[in-house]
Amino acid sequence: MALSNSEKEQVWIDGWSDLYDRIGSDSSIVILNSEYEPLSIEAAKGRIQDEAYQSRKVSFGPCYFKGKPALTMGFFAVD
Repeated sequence: MALSNSEKEQVWIDGWSDLYDRIGSDSSIVILNSEYEPLSIEAAKGRIQDEAYQSRKVSFGPCYFKGKPALTMGFFAVD
């Protein structure tokens, strides 16, 4: 099932909100893409937006990267 544009925008907004909820004010948290490459917050936001327009939602998983707290970003299709 394809999402409407407004539904895609809500997925995008929810993804950004979840990202900020998880990192809070801790700028030392590393964000990793699915290939475990570090991303800036702006790059992560862009990826979340791009994926939302393909009807894909972000999920985050806690981990460590080079001894620092990190989040992995994964994406899955929204039904």
